[in-house]
Amino acid sequence: MSRSELAHLELLAEVDALVDRLNRWCDEVPDWLPAEKCRALARRLVDRAGSLRVRIDAPLVVATLGGSGVGKSALLNALLGEELLRTGRSRPTTTRPTLICRPNLTPEMLGIDPATVEIIKRDL
Repeated sequence: MSRSELAHLELLAEVDALVDRLNRWCDEVPDWLPAEKCRALARRLVDRAGSLRVRIDAPLVVATLGGSGVGKSALLNALLGEELLRTGRSRPTTTRPTLICRPNLTPEMLGIDPATVEIIKRDL
């Protein structure tokens, strides 16, 4: 298991632990008007934590848009820390949309037709 996968699992465990603590607190809070207001807020936080967990599990999708030759590929290469995308002075250097994804992700999982993109698989 890679360090990023381990960190991901640890983050999910922390979110789950927070949700459990909030749920326990909500179950134990006395029937008192100020406490009821706090309970309602805590329940909303629990609901939002659930949607946060879904977002944590979802793949990060980043799109770059811009004119030809403005440095989109160079920017992504710099962010990724390696030369994954070809850069150059000729225009256009990148002629097809490019999907950079983890090996376990497929374009179809993102609703993308694989015939329409160049695919680069990396464990990022």
